[in-house]
Amino acid sequence: MNVFEIFYGASHSERKSENVQKVRALLQRLDVLPLSLQASESAGSLLADLAAQGQIIEYRDALIAGIVLESKLTLVTRNKEHFGRIPKLKLETW
Repeated sequence: MNVFEIFYGASHSERKSENVQKVRALLQRLDVLPLSLQASESAGSLLADLAAQGQIIEYRDALIAGIVLESKLTLVTRNKEHFGRIPKLKLETW
């Protein structure tokens, strides 16, 4: 999901070709976690639970949270407003 968002931003920028190349170079240095069946189930469940409580977040944020939860990792983000609503999600703000 994050890779999609980064490529979208690069492709939507004024210097598309240059920024897409930078994204590709960055991704060569990173481990990209998959959107597995378990992460998808976790994301769907947490999105439904939050919606039932009136705590709406974007589906992309739910998918990212599902991947992080299933991978038992900490999410580094500046978006505490949305991700802070997700129980059991460990956050680190930069």
